[in-house]
Amino acid sequence: MASSSLGDILSNLLVPDNKIIQQATSELRQVFQNPAIIPELCGVISSHQNEQIRQYATVILRRKITKKRQWLKMSADVTCSMKQMLLQSLFQEQKYVLLYK
Repeated sequence: MASSSLGDILSNLLVPDNKIIQQATSELRQVFQNPAIIPELCGVISSHQNEQIRQYATVILRRKITKKRQWLKMSADVTCSMKQMLLQSLFQEQKYVLLYK
């Protein structure tokens, strides 16, 4: 993974500075090359403190899983642990908006 954490990269995408957004987009493209990005997105969804970052990670995860059919390419152990993590996050989520992303 790049030198920045995934949460930091996602937070840089929300900054109102084009130069920072372009750099974060470049870093995100590099991170997307790693197949472990999907479990990392689940970790951001379940543990990041910023609501906007969790929301952004949720949208990216949904698009990544459905568009590229990544879910079918993952092992059963990984999908099972991700399901548990996401369900736990769903039940613990306090913000109504995030439940429908």
